[in-house]
Amino acid sequence: MVVRCAALRAELILAGFLMKRMFLLVLLHLLIIPVALSAQEPSPSDGISLPDPSLSTQSDSASLEVNPAGLGFIEGFEGAYGFSLPTSDYRGVMPSGHSLMLGAGGRSGGVGLGVQWMDNPELGPQRSTYQKYTFGGALASSRFFALGGNVNYFSSRRDERLNDLRTFDVGLQWRPSRFFGMGVMVRDVVPAFLDPDQALPMRVGTGFALRFFDGRLVLDTDFYSVQGSEALQYRPRIAAEPLAGLRLFGHAMVELPMPFRTSTIDPAFDGFSAGLEISTGGSGAQAALGEMGGSYRIWAGTRQKRSLFTIGERWVRLSLDETLTEQASVRLFGAPTRPFLSLINDINAISEDPAVSGVILDIGSFSLGYGQLWELHQAMDRLHESGKSSLALMHSSNTTTVYAASAAQEIWMVPTSPYAPTGLQVEFTSFAGLLDRMGIEAEFLRIGDYKSAPESLVMPGPSDPALEQTNEYLDALYDELTTRIGQGRDISDQEIRTIIDRTPLLPAQALDRGLVDALVYNDELEERLQERTGRLLGLDRGYQRVEIADKRWGGQPEIAIVYIDGTIVDGESGSTPLGSGGITGAETINRTLRRLRRDRSVKAVVVRVNSGGGSAVGSDLMFRELRHLATVKPVVASMGNVAASGGYYVAAGADEIFATPTTLTGSIGIFAGKVNIESLANRFGVNSQLETRGERAGGFSIWRPWSDSEKEGIAQAIDYFYQLFLQQVARTRPLTADEIDSVARGRVWTGAAAQNAQLVDQIGGLSDALQRAEELSGLQPGQAIYVDRTGAGGTTLSPGIAARFSTLLPRMGLETGEDLAIPDGEIPAALRELESSLLWPLYFNAGEVVFMPPFIISTD
Repeated sequence: MVVRCAALRAELILAGFLMKRMFLLVLLHLLIIPVALSAQEPSPSDGISLPDPSLSTQSDSASLEVNPAGLGFIEGFEGAYGFSLPTSDYRGVMPSGHSLMLGAGGRSGGVGLGVQWMDNPELGPQRSTYQKYTFGGALASSRFFALGGNVNYFSSRRDERLNDLRTFDVGLQWRPSRFFGMGVMVRDVVPAFLDPDQALPMRVGTGFALRFFDGRLVLDTDFYSVQGSEALQYRPRIAAEPLAGLRLFGHAMVELPMPFRTSTIDPAFDGFSAGLEISTGGSGAQAALGEMGGSYRIWAGTRQKRSLFTIGERWVRLSLDETLTEQASVRLFGAPTRPFLSLINDINAISEDPAVSGVILDIGSFSLGYGQLWELHQAMDRLHESGKSSLALMHSSNTTTVYAASAAQEIWMVPTSPYAPTGLQVEFTSFAGLLDRMGIEAEFLRIGDYKSAPESLVMPGPSDPALEQTNEYLDALYDELTTRIGQGRDISDQEIRTIIDRTPLLPAQALDRGLVDALVYNDELEERLQERTGRLLGLDRGYQRVEIADKRWGGQPEIAIVYIDGTIVDGESGSTPLGSGGITGAETINRTLRRLRRDRSVKAVVVRVNSGGGSAVGSDLMFRELRHLATVKPVVASMGNVAASGGYYVAAGADEIFATPTTLTGSIGIFAGKVNIESLANRFGVNSQLETRGERAGGFSIWRPWSDSEKEGIAQAIDYFYQLFLQQVARTRPLTADEIDSVARGRVWTGAAAQNAQLVDQIGGLSDALQRAEELSGLQPGQAIYVDRTGAGGTTLSPGIAARFSTLLPRMGLETGEDLAIPDGEIPAALRELESSLLWPLYFNAGEVVFMPPFIISTD
């Protein structure tokens, strides 16, 4: 609370300082506006009166008439119809008309189109009726600054000179903070001649706004000056939104003498108008009444404003499929993947969206791990706490899909799918016998009995320590799965275990035993959901987050996300030799970390680790760069499915570490090794003779085994790296190197056990780590934006090459969608196992010391 108050006080001081300076600049600008003869003449470039104009805050289709820079802050699309009518006392004297305005925009700017049908008696009978056509556009820098312009055309049946008239407007809006903004609009900026000897007078407007409570209270001031006039029109405005979607506003009009000029004009009160706006989020209406008349406007489009009430009931369908991965990537064939965080962000946003009643988890085949699925459960729990409903539709059933579906309140299943969660397995595959028959010898030295990764190449089966830690991890993970699955079904975890031992069950049997709530085909989903709710509803595929327009103010600080995903190498990021996994390169990541250290917009960094480790040198280099970064700004680590060995080493470089209860972590240990093919070569008559200088030269040659002297040197090297590992971790953990050694020796832990051992600080997911980073950087909740700043990591091709391929293929007549996508299931599982179990030494250079965990968990 103290931090929030201090931030608010600082922002208000800054707003006051800026307002004073900008007010002086505007007065100076007004002083130097050139004088034009007959400049008081009315102008056809002035459009209809709007209910609630503001030079500083307008950011909808009405910006075409008020300030074209506001088009740069439109998100989505909006269309509006408006009209103005004078009172009976001013009919035939004051202008009237109606208009149709359209606007559309995105992150970088917007465009608009407007048509106005005007009746302006002040222009005389020959020119009083005409049409004004406006084409506008604006460029924007995030939500901070926008510059826009209009070109106006006119049409009249009575006056040919109006048909030939073209006028231009320019404007800017500056929003340096959530509390302060300003706008400038210059109408008829280029001389335009309606009569041969008389240009239309240039009009200049400048406004300032102070905002509070995300725009629910606005104090606004606009100044208008007409070229050559001795008067300055001052229009103070107040707008308040006591109820979400109900906004009240009022405008006063005061005529003042132009500052610092000789004038016979005395200050005079010209009038007052008041009105209200009612919003349903995606549509709304405004009305304002004053002494001289009224103005009205109705609008509809993409939901951008707070809503007074909602119409009907809306559900959102979120897909869990193969396109959902830890980190977004671009594929040569097939659709790009989307980051797992996008799913969690969608669920969190829906929790706060009053227009959405519930979520459907559309569960197909996916590659998410148990750490990620635990995070899914946490997000769904928050959804339910906010009063939303949920259900899961399973298209197929196995252990991971049932665990994912148990995050929802109800589980529906396709009738053709058996209910088949078969449990967990860890398969120890030994290639030692195969290598021996081939005449290939694998030699490895390691520190820690639990550092069992090389055992698959040198032993016929797993060691006792490997079996011990594996079974401990399986027990903890199985407890989590069975407990979660049973909770939602009101079934004990023991009964769930019995059911798992008897699977598969027929769909009808699963329904009878309460394991699912309904059997539904995909095309029946909407109809069955409507029957369930008993209300008219809409079902959206995917969630389109539309931020409330009033909250899109001020340049936002950034929390950067850096992904350590896949095997760690000392080099550049890329993909594994067979393309089944990612490789994170220390050089790629460290370049990114150095940029983030210098980037003032980045207030904190979250390192998302989903890696079993790899190169000892690469891990240490990233640890070191993270510690440099942590001297400048907060660094928080979030562990995904696995953050073990070298993955833990990198995570330890953060100020704080978050892990899920099911994260596989620890494995603080080290090994080094090689294979030699001397026997294999001899079988085929291949002979290699080495000529060396130095007793240990050629130690990592594939043509001969290690000598005793070489083994001694390797043992010294890995002992050094192990001690370095312990000392580096001790720098950031509340443990000494000796205390870390007692829980190290290559042993793996669950996230929950690692917290008890003080290897991890908090139990939580990526969302929790991002919120903690925001807190450590002194920001308010929700103030920052979260941006993936990893760089080249996570793509199966380099980003530049992938982007070029994705645009080139359609030009060649090829589509990169489902037709060319290679289904994941068509890649044999044996190929993945081969790469992860046998070919992993190919990732590293000869003689490279390696940090890697012992095994991989599978489900079926």
